[in-house]
Amino acid sequence: MIDFYCVPTSNGQKIAILLNELGLEFNLIKVKRLAGEPPSDEYLKINPVGKYPSIIDFDCENKKIIIFETQAIAQYLTEKTQLLLPNKIEERVNSHIWANVISAGLTPLLGSQYFIEFRAKTNLGEINYWILSEIKRYLKAIDERLEKNIYLAGDTISYCDVMAFPIMFGSIKRLPDSLNNYNHISRWIDVLKNRDSFRRGLEITNF
Repeated sequence: MIDFYCVPTSNGQKIAILLNELGLEFNLIKVKRLAGEPPSDEYLKINPVGKYPSIIDFDCENKKIIIFETQAIAQYLTEKTQLLLPNKIEERVNSHIWANVISAGLTPLLGSQYFIEFRAKTNLGEINYWILSEIKRYLKAIDERLEKNIYLAGDTISYCDVMAFPIMFGSIKRLPDSLNNYNHISRWIDVLKNRDSFRRGLEITNF
């Protein structure tokens, strides 16, 4: 059994979808807190950084293990199950590449854009312009990737699609042009949003 500590964010959605797609049993622990509210002392014992999501796997070589950071959780779960990792070496490598493009590149940019424009409600001029330009650069690369491939890693769905889906399905909509200029990303979203595990992952993190 896995304890899954979650707040209703795109990162929480990523792990919720992944757990459902992998068919793993888990106990969803919903954490409701206000924006900017510090984590509890109890939660800091699980994740010293205090961010969400985190998981506790009680069935790891007959002992429990704590994992935090979304990308680390995703890698752990896919390695544990050996699912959503393509068999072809090239596709497997691409799954890791594009998962990191999302987690280390696009997601932090979208987080910065959200904080500056919607939380701080500040126009920083050149900084706002740079962030939007970088986001568009990533979206262009992803769209071009999906022009030539059914999924991000290739012909097979992998965990990098799970990592990318919530921000493409939700976060990108707050951009001025949304996905109007990214037809291949839109096609990919239409394919994934009809999978039961993706629908379920979004439903349980909507609280």
